[in-house]
Amino acid sequence: MSITPQLILAPSIHRAKQIEREQNNPLAQALTLDNFIRTAYDRYGTKRLIDQTEAKYILAAQLEKVQRKYFDYLTSQSEALNEVAAFFIDLKRNDVTLSAFGYAKDKENELQVLFDHYNLFLDEHSLADAGDVEIELLAILENNVEALTAFGEIIVDSFDANGVHFESSKLQKKILSFLQTNGTVSYRSQTAAQGSCKFFQPQPAPFNQIDEVAAVLKIARKLLDEGVQAEEIIIVTSAIDEYASIFESLLASYGLKGYSSKGTPLRSYLPLIKKRKEAAKDELLIQASNTYERLKSSVHQVDERMSRFEIVIDHDALLEERVDQTRIKDRNLQGIMLTEPNQLLSLQHVKHLIFMGTDMSHFPPKASESFLVTQKQKQEFLHGNSIYLSSQNHYLHMKDISDNLYIVTATYKGKTKLARSLMITEQCEDFDVSDYQAQHELLREQKRVANGDIEPYLDDVSTLYHTQNKYFEERTLPPLILFLGESPSQDVK
Repeated sequence: MSITPQLILAPSIHRAKQIEREQNNPLAQALTLDNFIRTAYDRYGTKRLIDQTEAKYILAAQLEKVQRKYFDYLTSQSEALNEVAAFFIDLKRNDVTLSAFGYAKDKENELQVLFDHYNLFLDEHSLADAGDVEIELLAILENNVEALTAFGEIIVDSFDANGVHFESSKLQKKILSFLQTNGTVSYRSQTAAQGSCKFFQPQPAPFNQIDEVAAVLKIARKLLDEGVQAEEIIIVTSAIDEYASIFESLLASYGLKGYSSKGTPLRSYLPLIKKRKEAAKDELLIQASNTYERLKSSVHQVDERMSRFEIVIDHDALLEERVDQTRIKDRNLQGIMLTEPNQLLSLQHVKHLIFMGTDMSHFPPKASESFLVTQKQKQEFLHGNSIYLSSQNHYLHMKDISDNLYIVTATYKGKTKLARSLMITEQCEDFDVSDYQAQHELLREQKRVANGDIEPYLDDVSTLYHTQNKYFEERTLPPLILFLGESPSQDVK
């Protein structure tokens, strides 16, 4: 039997790869919808694609052509200009006009003139942003049979769950609908839910955010001691940027190895990258160094492309921006993974799932604010999901795929008392982790810490303490705290 090419589309690359393994077709190509659109446009598109950074610089070059009152503060270095660029691209991707957003007439006119100048520039120079790409690709698929048949059989996974959609624009939804109603298309549904999850919470309850992460690691440590394998444990939080650094700093305290699925910010490697001798000895530093060099090269390429249009960019500022957006992922991942809820959507089974950041301030997460569009308008006009429904869907999926779900919530953040998210209504059994304490916790409680380096020193001090002065011969050795620099409760005579 002959094997035909196969295209697999799914909301995440992890899910696409999972279906690819199930199909066992050496000619299969697993892609997200975004990657498919880019791949198809590279093959059949007619213009050169620009990214949002280039769109921002093109917009900046049009500012002087617009008489501005509401947006007179915008410059090529304005962070707000990034939002304007993203907004203009979203208008195209969702086939919506500025009039839908209810701006004051003068404000709408300023935006419209800037939008028109921006689009005119793209047309004059045969450039396309992400919105133009989706518009043109949909037309190509509808009018060019070869553009669809070239990919062979197409398997499209479900892009909807519990009222949440995973395509990111109305045009992407149209592209999906076209694929599902034309050519050879198979539908793929998620595996049925298990629905037998057990719920636990750590005892003693964590006090603050650091205690919260410590409680999570104590749960993991206890599970490992009971024979659970590291790959059977996943830690998840909806605020990974906030928790990752604490997680990574406390791992060693509990004898654990782990990593963040988002990776480590490239910026944290920069001081070491400049010390080339050290960088040459460490695989992660080599990776970070190579990434940094690629970023410098990409900035130089943007500079060259923009210079053709007589647009001057701030080379250093763009490099700083791209460094801040870049993370380094270890290729040799070891230990327990910290990840985000949306990364779990591709998984079908986890034995032990530990969920932290479950207070009302973190889950559901707060909506990001924009000076151009409200969260309600994003849902109504720009194909956005409800943050509440999306978080609810993530939590339902966690319950479906896990055998054991551990809910960890801090009691305080600063002086503010925290309450558990209203989404979490289950009764949790206590999971005792009181026997798992790191050295800093024992010292905080003034308990003696067994340490192979300090014990011989303490024995020598004890001997000297008892033999040099008869006054102490019949007295017990003062507490360890004496040797940590604190004065005894009474003077020694």
